[in-house]
Amino acid sequence: MKKLFSLPIFFVFVLFFSACSQAIQTPQPDRKTPMYESIADYETRQMVEAAGLQRISRLTGSQPEDITLLSSQKTEWDNTCLNLPNEGEPCTTEPVKGFTLFYQNFGHIYEVHSDKAAQNIRVTQTMTEFLSPTDLAIKMLTAQLQIPTDQILMQTVEEVVWRDSCLEIRSDQVCVPVDIPGFRIVLEAKGSRFEFHSNLDGSLILGGNNLETSSNPLFTWQTNDPICQLAVFTENSMGFRVCNDSEYVITPLSAEQADQLLTFITTYAPFSVSTPQGEITFNGLGSAAALEVDQNMIGNWAKDLVAAYLEQSGQNESPLSDYVSLSMQRTYAKDGASSRLIITNDYHLSGSNVEGVTVNDKTLASEQVVKMSEWKNLYHTQSFLIWNPSEEWEAEITFYGLGTADIPEDVQQEILIFAVGVYAFLFPDEFICKNC
Repeated sequence: MKKLFSLPIFFVFVLFFSACSQAIQTPQPDRKTPMYESIADYETRQMVEAAGLQRISRLTGSQPEDITLLSSQKTEWDNTCLNLPNEGEPCTTEPVKGFTLFYQNFGHIYEVHSDKAAQNIRVTQTMTEFLSPTDLAIKMLTAQLQIPTDQILMQTVEEVVWRDSCLEIRSDQVCVPVDIPGFRIVLEAKGSRFEFHSNLDGSLILGGNNLETSSNPLFTWQTNDPICQLAVFTENSMGFRVCNDSEYVITPLSAEQADQLLTFITTYAPFSVSTPQGEITFNGLGSAAALEVDQNMIGNWAKDLVAAYLEQSGQNESPLSDYVSLSMQRTYAKDGASSRLIITNDYHLSGSNVEGVTVNDKTLASEQVVKMSEWKNLYHTQSFLIWNPSEEWEAEITFYGLGTADIPEDVQQEILIFAVGVYAFLFPDEFICKNC
């Protein structure tokens, strides 16, 4: 929680994608294509999916229309056999980019590994009609995450009646209104929940992909303040990660937050924009063009949710603490101009002054590193405000700690003086010490 203090005058300083068989993570996203999939990538994926279907058709003697693509996911193999070698086949160790695909044909499920050119295609039959829907879901998630089955936990299996042919998984294809009895299966692996939808016998089962690679969420929000962070929003959850990380941390939205998000999505048409609150890619389903005030409102909503998540996690250890040690923004009352300072976790410095000039090529001195390291290991992440009446600026400091203690008021002022001194090191020509 931010606190406001007055500075004495002498102080100068967030496997699978395809049509109705789109794979989703709980809660499900609403698009088919992966985030930022280019036209070239889309055409490559379609070509590989068609080649895989033709291979299954030749192997089984079935007509292509009797074969269903369940999922396809980008994969990078570490050998030329694509992890499915023929008996006695030598496999050269080298990276091969391609796809993992699953097809269903008369109760049998086939796993296909293919390179991007669809020249090297490998097929194995992995599942049959003798498996229950839950068994099928576990095996599909095992293949998707490439982990053993004992690392997957079954959370719930619920009997439901799906209301369309896509088992109520959003798709960009036509889903026929029809009642289909089946199951909602929720599994847990790698700290995330994955939801599968099936019919009664498991001959149709859809779902269970990673949030980052599955498909476009309802909208994404990204900021570089103080470092690059990305949040993605689905109907009932927010996924957050620092851009350097590979995995999202998934947190559920409250009922009120989910309702607000639904209002946004059903009201406004899609847009992408840079706002003061961050970069937004908004996949709206409404018809109203979002005005600047609407875009800022949505940006503020996302920013506040991320801030609340970081504040809550900061009671233990903020996800940003592994990357940044301190950020400071000083805002001047006279004109609202502001200057910034960031000290990273490896003690590199980044700053910008009120004119927008940036400096990024300096580091803390050795004695400053010792002091910052001492604070970082002692105190937990917290933010505070301090007003300087003599120079009429307010400093907002966020300290990203790894410890457990609260920062006392006198240490907050000490940290402020430290930060302003570091800023003066970056911009010595504009620094004026009135009380030296």
